Amino acid sequence: MTVLYFQAYGIVWKAIDRRTGEVVAVKKIFDAFRNQTDAQRTFREIMFLQDFGDHPNIIKLHNVIKAENDKDIYLVFEFMGKSTNAFILSNIRVFKIQHFLCFFITLPVI
Repeated sequence: MTVLYFQAYGIVWKAIDRRTGEVVAVKKIFDAFRNQTDAQRTFREIMFLQDFGDHPNIIKLHNVIKAENDKDIYLVFEFMGKSTNAFILSNIRVFKIQHFLCFFITLPVI
């Protein structure tokens, strides 16, 4: 596995699914349920990804795996090739003000 980037709540690796041979991204959420706020944030992220998983503009969540320590969670995604931040920055000219308003309105919810 190759480390792609660190986030505030975890780390993301590029990996190969041993069952399918597919390149995937694995996000480890550290201590996902340490308090009510973190538990709610983690639950919300997983539920949104599952609910909107068939949309062409939403990354596919393949699997959710509980860590052996019962604190961390691993999320297995399709591999995008770059982080969300890198994607936004590389396509900044394509976005309209409505896109940014949508990001700012939904970010506090996630």
